[in-house]
Amino acid sequence: MFHPILKQMKEEFGDQLQVTFREFPLANHQHAVPAASAAEAAGLQGKFWEMHALIFEHQKDWTTEFDARPIFEGYAKRIGIDVERFKRDVNSDRVQQRIFLDGKRARSMGVNSTPTVFINGREVPFQALPADTLRVLILDEIRTVGAQKK
Repeated sequence: MFHPILKQMKEEFGDQLQVTFREFPLANHQHAVPAASAAEAAGLQGKFWEMHALIFEHQKDWTTEFDARPIFEGYAKRIGIDVERFKRDVNSDRVQQRIFLDGKRARSMGVNSTPTVFINGREVPFQALPADTLRVLILDEIRTVGAQKK
């Protein structure tokens, strides 16, 4: 549910907002690790954000599937990456290590749910994630950082 808000903030703020996404697949979601692996594998071909968008925008299409991997492979084809390489990379040690390290970092920061958002190293309370509230926080941070640079 947060994906459209994040997308909207990125469109509104453009280069003033840098978004860094870290994987934190939750064990209670059966396709969380395959989805994270698909995004990371696509990222190895420079298409992380394109895969990320398809995964989140079409979540209802794969959430109840027994095996979501064929759907993610279809997304790989759709975004124009080498599907055979994608299929190798998705299960690679490199991709699994990236996800593991992201999870380790998240746990060290006290993250225990998704989405968890940080602005310049400070966690944003969950109730502040609706677009109108988040927009104000981002604007305040832009002003603060801008004033510090002067």
